[in-house]
Amino acid sequence: FLSALEKITGSFAAAVAEAGRLLNARGEVIPVTDGNMRLIVELKNGEKLMGEHYLDNSEEVRSVGVKNISLQNQVAAYPAAVERIREADAIVTGPGDLYGSVLPPLLIPEIAKAIRDSRAPLIYIANLTNKKGQTDGFDAHKYAHIIHDYIGTHAIDTLVCNTTVPPAHLIERYEQQEGKDMIAACVDRGGEPYHIVARDLMSLESAVLHPPADLAKGRSSIRHDPIKLAAAVLALVRMPMRIENAPPEER
Repeated sequence: FLSALEKITGSFAAAVAEAGRLLNARGEVIPVTDGNMRLIVELKNGEKLMGEHYLDNSEEVRSVGVKNISLQNQVAAYPAAVERIREADAIVTGPGDLYGSVLPPLLIPEIAKAIRDSRAPLIYIANLTNKKGQTDGFDAHKYAHIIHDYIGTHAIDTLVCNTTVPPAHLIERYEQQEGKDMIAACVDRGGEPYHIVARDLMSLESAVLHPPADLAKGRSSIRHDPIKLAAAVLALVRMPMRIENAPPEER
């Protein structure tokens, strides 16, 4: 659908805007760039793979592991994306694949700078689970620290993470697919440069819809509950300033 619209309109950004109009979407979807943003995945053994699809479809990625990502071509930020970040009351990133979704926009210098310069609070929603070859053994804080590396400063004001332990049959099924230590733990260990909101954010729908006997037939599903997550984020969005600028009693 988007590919067809891109050919008709002449640009991906215009295609996204037209798709939003045709689908009567609420809000806006704005690409970070209209350029050819081809991802380079560098593995821990120094090998480089060209293209984001390797993150999901490469046994080499799973066995060797990802060291970092970069862009094959330097691209300019889409002006509307920078403008919306500058105008934002709050910036929310995550959850999502760290190297395939969360970090790539930060490879565009203007996007990272707009986030660094913004006075809006930056809220990071940590993943519930890790991904083999990419985030093995990560806790919620490890994700945040890597995001800071790509932004270029300690920009996250609030880390939102889940405290609920998934049902045992979901953990077992997930570990059969991804390996051990694949649940992203949420622990307040102190000394972090951001506020931590730790609460029950996990959906129990999977445990109900997919009892243990059924999990062998398909992929396990450990997901955020959209209502719980929305409530946590909206409470933070109402904060009038970045956490670092608030007096101690409000941090």
